[in-house]
Amino acid sequence: MNSTRTGRRGPHARPVAAMIGALLLGGATAAVVALAPAGQANAVTLPGGGSLTITAPTALTLTTSDASPVRPGSNVTGTTGNITVTDARNDSLSNWDASVSIKEFTGTRTGGTFAPDVKVIPTTATLTGTGTAAVTPAQATALHGTPQPVQKATQVTSTVATPVTATWTETIQFTIPPTALADTYTATLTHSVS
Repeated sequence: MNSTRTGRRGPHARPVAAMIGALLLGGATAAVVALAPAGQANAVTLPGGGSLTITAPTALTLTTSDASPVRPGSNVTGTTGNITVTDARNDSLSNWDASVSIKEFTGTRTGGTFAPDVKVIPTTATLTGTGTAAVTPAQATALHGTPQPVQKATQVTSTVATPVTATWTETIQFTIPPTALADTYTATLTHSVS
């Protein structure tokens, strides 16, 4: 995808979405949530060469905090696999922000929906590559439909030949509303970088 850049940071956000599925309420004995295979690497090609890429995981398992069956009112938690941003832009001292958002959960049988207060807690990113960056994780962030920041990179020095890669995981936590109906629910978790 080609994009125009403005100044040091341009509007070159590219989301990587993953579907959270198979969240069973009712007689379920475990909460296993799988992400649809949508977490492929997405790159933005920029004028002047180089790219800014984010890759999100394709699987996530959620469990209740006390290993009990998933029911309305259950506290649910899970940790993502690696989320990776690769900055190979031909730009000196550029910045980037990684964000995440979630849409409401929708029941596959009843069509019922709920939008819990989902909290994401990112780990500190591990940097690799020959480029450099100062990457800072956000504090625990409440997710909504609009993207919320999870990592911020400043003073990035990278080129196509000397990229820098930041990799981290995230803990996802939420409580199933007490009014949720027994069903299998799905929601879309989207990571983006700009």
